[in-house]
Amino acid sequence: MLNRRITLSILLIVLIVLAAYGTEYLAKNRGLHTATMITIQSNNKTAALFGVDVLRQLDAGGPGLFAVLAAAGIDRFSKVEVKGIKNNTVYQINIDEINKELNLRFTDRGTVNLCNNKANKAILVEDVNEINAVN
Repeated sequence: MLNRRITLSILLIVLIVLAAYGTEYLAKNRGLHTATMITIQSNNKTAALFGVDVLRQLDAGGPGLFAVLAAAGIDRFSKVEVKGIKNNTVYQINIDEINKELNLRFTDRGTVNLCNNKANKAILVEDVNEINAVN
């Protein structure tokens, strides 16, 4: 009787752990495919995954591109490639073109757009899901 309880308890714990990992995996993938989660990369290697809530903590009005890269621990790069979820084209920005006017602006859908504030908040990349800093 005692062995049966121990076996069932261990089985229950294993099932709970598997369910937790499965839930985390599904939530992460859903976030990446809906652009509510942004992959920050350094030379095509993942440095961080930021949710929109993390970006709001950096700056409630929309963080600058330098601030996002710095928060991911990336400080050396020569250009940045930004991809959106809908458009497969890559928007490339050289380091000397990055300024305080390039911000990630929050949308009503829970995503962010890369915008140029100087050009009347022109949207450069809609629904950003990947930022890659390249040396």
